[in-house]
Amino acid sequence: MKQLEALRLTLHESLAGPVPVLTVPDDADFVRLVQCLLHKNNPVTVPSSMGALLVNGVNNWERIRGLKTEWESTEQVGSWNEQFTRHVLPDRSLYKDKLIILSTKPYSNVSAEQVGVDPDQWASYSLAIRLEHECTHLYTLNRFGSASNNLHDELVADYMGICKAAGHFRKEWMLAFMGLENYPVYRKGARLENYVGNAQLSTESFGQLTGLIKRAIDTIDHFDTHAGEMRSDQDGACRMDALCLTDLAVLASANGTEQLRQTYTDRIMAVSYNQMD
Repeated sequence: MKQLEALRLTLHESLAGPVPVLTVPDDADFVRLVQCLLHKNNPVTVPSSMGALLVNGVNNWERIRGLKTEWESTEQVGSWNEQFTRHVLPDRSLYKDKLIILSTKPYSNVSAEQVGVDPDQWASYSLAIRLEHECTHLYTLNRFGSASNNLHDELVADYMGICKAAGHFRKEWMLAFMGLENYPVYRKGARLENYVGNAQLSTESFGQLTGLIKRAIDTIDHFDTHAGEMRSDQDGACRMDALCLTDLAVLASANGTEQLRQTYTDRIMAVSYNQMD
């Protein structure tokens, strides 16, 4: 590590519960950690537009040793290896931790100049967006059993991150994050490419994809205008649920805004009903 002393580990209270957050100011150190934890120490290329990682499954050896000590104190018959294999190993929650790793570079490799924000302010915004983005993935993992880096999940996480950082949704930021600030022109090298993978899309197919993403972002913007200021964590959770439960193709459709608003309303009513129960 180039700047080991600069690493900062904190415990963040998210909607999904407390989660440790490791902030990594040095870009090279961030790349090394991603290669280590995500790619098993292989020197793969990490896109410059990638600035955060939710690690779901870090072995906590202190917890494992504690489980062993507790088991040995009960004078159980048999061996610890057998106990670990049969009763500990299948339950990952007993010994696996989640960890969010954040870089401090501009979000999605979008400069302050591109979004018309003071550089120091953009650095603060970028870190806040990045943290809330990863916390959204953690929430969807706990709520729906998955946290993927597909385009649908990324739009949901970006929405929550922008609202948290700026206090309200900024459509132009989300478009810039995906390289669509000058739509229909696409800015090469933008974060959208991270989710296409190795798919060899024709110019026409890629144009259809960018059109779908642009329409989905328009829908999210219309929805946010209707919903207004995010009033509470509970409101934020309902918005996340609604966005996750509304398919990307539906978001991009002509009646996407209406369906998203209805799903959100249903979530609000369900929460209110449960509180009255």
